[in-house]
Amino acid sequence: MTITVPNVRSSDAQIKVLDEGSIYFKGTGGPAGDEHLYEMSVQLLHPIKAAETKCGVEARSVQLKIVKKEKGPYWERLLKD
Repeated sequence: MTITVPNVRSSDAQIKVLDEGSIYFKGTGGPAGDEHLYEMSVQLLHPIKAAETKCGVEARSVQLKIVKKEKGPYWERLLKD
């Protein structure tokens, strides 16, 4: 999953991933001199393994490698709603 927010400060980025499939992000970013606070919360369609999910704050985005709790076919969609 990619959250596109340029120039996110990794020092103040908050990322919470829970086993039931809830993902929360809050951080400040945007073009230099025009930074804003960004915040989002999503509920995935199925449970995940939060402890195995990897998060990385990069120059133009936040990357999450999500691990499904149960192996099996592709999810018909990513989000619950």
